[in-house]
Amino acid sequence: METDGNNSDERQMQIVSAGVQLQQWSGPLPPPEAIERYELAAPGTAKILIEMAVGNHENRMALERRAMGVYEFTEKLGLVLGFLLCLGGLVIAGVAVVNGYSLAGFGVFFTRLAALVAASVYREKNRGGQ
Repeated sequence: METDGNNSDERQMQIVSAGVQLQQWSGPLPPPEAIERYELAAPGTAKILIEMAVGNHENRMALERRAMGVYEFTEKLGLVLGFLLCLGGLVIAGVAVVNGYSLAGFGVFFTRLAALVAASVYREKNRGGQ
């Protein structure tokens, strides 16, 4: 039995190879090579990617500015309310001492003083960790 050359060629298995490549990056923009491939596949994509990154950056900066504003406001509010609370305690202590309740007046005074010192120490301790 003779084999025909064409027939044997048809019987040979064809090997097809395919490859998949996965790229990953962190940051607002892909590397320049990836941007170039995007631009080749769909013209105008590079401009869109850059505009999205700029918009994302501006949004992040606005959120941080707002967060800092809230933080500064709460810091000042805490100081003012603490001052008013201590001032009120000192007035109560003074009134108690004037009316003959010297032990109670000094108790209120030293309690307020201890609260001020404790708040100051707590605040400085928390600032050191930041």
